Amino acid sequence: MEEAPTLNLTGRELGVLRLLARGLSNRLIARSLGISEKTVKNHLSGVYLKIGATDRTQAALYAHRLGLTP
Repeated sequence: MEEAPTLNLTGRELGVLRLLARGLSNRLIARSLGISEKTVKNHLSGVYLKIGATDRTQAALYAHRLGLTP
């Protein structure tokens, strides 16, 4: 997984990534942000592409390395 700066992520993508890294499901992320689960999936697809991740675990680890989680 290559290191991509968070500047390539939109504000919404960062928000979704933060919640994913906290262990929330797509359904809970959608409820937290007031968006649909399909929209969450679309944002996650963009996040994975931009950071070079292939799954939720890699994306969560990336978020932790960048300090996006408490």
